[in-house]
Amino acid sequence: MKKFFALLMIAAFSTAVFAQDEAPVLSEGQQAKNAGNEAYNNRDYVTAIAEYEKYLASGEEGVADDLYTLNLYEMSFYYAGNTFLREKNYEKAYEYFTKFEKLGRSDTPTDCRFQYNYANTANKLDKDAEALALYQKCIDIDCNKDACYFAIAQIHRKNDNVEKMMSVVTYGLDSLGQAGNRYYSRFLLLYQIQELKDATE
Repeated sequence: MKKFFALLMIAAFSTAVFAQDEAPVLSEGQQAKNAGNEAYNNRDYVTAIAEYEKYLASGEEGVADDLYTLNLYEMSFYYAGNTFLREKNYEKAYEYFTKFEKLGRSDTPTDCRFQYNYANTANKLDKDAEALALYQKCIDIDCNKDACYFAIAQIHRKNDNVEKMMSVVTYGLDSLGQAGNRYYSRFLLLYQIQELKDATE
């Protein structure tokens, strides 16, 4: 009986060694792809980007047709930007949002969440001209219009451009109305503050 078990153990060990010998050796590109997937699943998007770039640049068979991995690579820029934005690292968020936009995806111009987050990030960094343009893009696709108009009014207020600020505030009060306008009370407060300031002067 002991000999039988010994033979079984030898057979099992031999099978395991044989299986290891037969296991396919992954190419550098495939290793990079697997590392990218692991990083992506762990929400380490910066590492995922670096690994996916190795894979996509490897020129290995099948890479050119791997649209799924290409999409993961591109979306990693988007998610990295969002991660940095949540951490209030606005410089890094802006860097990755800019890279994502430059990829030229067909869905980017109408992606409300991306455009709005990108606009807010530019605003946080006092990139006023860019923030204004991005908020306008949001308005054009009917994305958070009340918030965008209020942000635009605040930018003009910060730059002491009272005429433009009041024009936006008036639009926020009259054209956006009160129903469904989450910023109505803030528009009203801005209007009242400016009216009081003008009266005092």
